[in-house]
Amino acid sequence: MKEAPMGTNYFVVGYEHPAAEDQQDTDPAEAWEQIQALIIEAWAVGLADGQRVAADYEQKIGMSDDHPIFVRGKAIAFPPKRLHIGKSSLGWCFGLATHDGIQSLADWERVWATPGVRIEDEYGQLLSVEEMRDRITKRSWKPRELSAEERAVWLRQNYAVEGPNGLVRHTYQARIPEEGPSATYDLCEGRFR
Repeated sequence: MKEAPMGTNYFVVGYEHPAAEDQQDTDPAEAWEQIQALIIEAWAVGLADGQRVAADYEQKIGMSDDHPIFVRGKAIAFPPKRLHIGKSSLGWCFGLATHDGIQSLADWERVWATPGVRIEDEYGQLLSVEEMRDRITKRSWKPRELSAEERAVWLRQNYAVEGPNGLVRHTYQARIPEEGPSATYDLCEGRFR
């Protein structure tokens, strides 16, 4: 599985964590507009009881994707909550996200071992734990040829420092993991993508 040319975000899906709630991409207002349009269409052709569908939706607001609402055979529901694992960008150490209670790669590996969770990228491609670990820990890059002065300017402008295996390290809201400077990932705080 290849990464996108500029970078890819990764998520764990199905893990209950307070930070997961604000990671959802579906806007409830957009979902409701979509449902209303389908209800109107259903009424127009007499294929569904629009009031029943609306009541069903209202009852399920806030529930997970395990209970989708169907209108004319189309499932309308919110995607499951997902928690940002981090971002892989070409030439950079992997930006491993930290959250309350998740402050290291070992913490992430415990999350990934939770029954029922899955790992996926921003495009919906599933990854095994081994594939995710490799994306984080087995990184290298052949940097562009720049003069020492050009390289220093680029690093300064991008809040970066030289890292291992030809990679650069994050310096803004990031720290080197316990494994030390040879690790090919940084522990990044805050919301980034």
